[in-house]
Amino acid sequence: MNLIVRRQFYYNPHSYELWSAGTAISCLAYIIGVSYFELSFTNFYLLSFLIIVQLYFWICNQYEVFEFDQNSFKYRFLFFKWKMRLSSYQVVGICYDKDPTSRFPEKENSECLFLQNEKVRFKILKSNWELEKYEKIKTYLETNFPENNSIKKPFILFKFTSDLTLLFVLFFFFTSILTLGVYLENPKNTKIENFVYIESTLSSDSKYITPKGSNYIRIKLVKYPGYKFMLFENGIKELRKNGYATKFYKFDTIGFLIDKNDYEKSLHSYSDYPYFTSHVKNKKEISIKGIYYKDKYILDQYDYAKGNSRNEKLWFLLPCLFAVIWVISIFSNKIKYTNTKNLTSSKSE
Repeated sequence: MNLIVRRQFYYNPHSYELWSAGTAISCLAYIIGVSYFELSFTNFYLLSFLIIVQLYFWICNQYEVFEFDQNSFKYRFLFFKWKMRLSSYQVVGICYDKDPTSRFPEKENSECLFLQNEKVRFKILKSNWELEKYEKIKTYLETNFPENNSIKKPFILFKFTSDLTLLFVLFFFFTSILTLGVYLENPKNTKIENFVYIESTLSSDSKYITPKGSNYIRIKLVKYPGYKFMLFENGIKELRKNGYATKFYKFDTIGFLIDKNDYEKSLHSYSDYPYFTSHVKNKKEISIKGIYYKDKYILDQYDYAKGNSRNEKLWFLLPCLFAVIWVISIFSNKIKYTNTKNLTSSKSE
């Protein structure tokens, strides 16, 4: 006799009301962004917000399928399928923080089913289930499989929050698309024809900026008011290595080599940046690739290019940020084993 149990990926009694509200908010944000802030109809952030809201609620309302027979267990969700040979099970008592974000979290006791053969392959956490469905699975296992407590339990066990995990995955996916797009649209420029020379006097003293990320020197020119010309860490190191000063003063005449794309697309708006780059590029900030000062080049574009990455602001760290936050959230939901099994009813979260 087979047992098939279906469970909503993330159950919320007000799911469809929240879906409608989320759709309305994302559509309103899109309309305001396009009409008031004059963003493009194809703006990546606006479109991503619309798609993420729809994907999130659609996935949350899909059903996971748990299928048991006399010697196997199958799990299906959307396009994912997984099967294991099932020979025994364990029932273990567990304890975890009810609210990991609280300073003094309250402990909650529950139990967990381990599906196993030579080792534990799958876990079913009671507090993540409606009590009736959990008890149905437990009764089926007790009737058709032996309980084997001799198989080693997983050393580390975590309590996943399905809705939060889904959000992290969606944000990671879309930021990865943006990052990959920026990377592919910006190959490393080392040829002289990819640079343009500009010259002007400084409208103020240069300023050394030390944010939490990479340090840089900010320079403003009389000829290009409103623009910030920025020399990043690799260029600063190159100047210091060759014994040149990194401070420039008001009314000094200075020449810069800048990327041809910045000259044409930022300073003069002859054309637009590629699609993904336009979403992360501030047109008022121009990266310095070479410096001509006091009748000589004190920063050569070829030397600078040797250590200059495709993107000085390291946009590839953006998806990594979501991955790190997700890992931290997982480790904050660590489960501890207890000696006794807790059989109190627990509704799905």
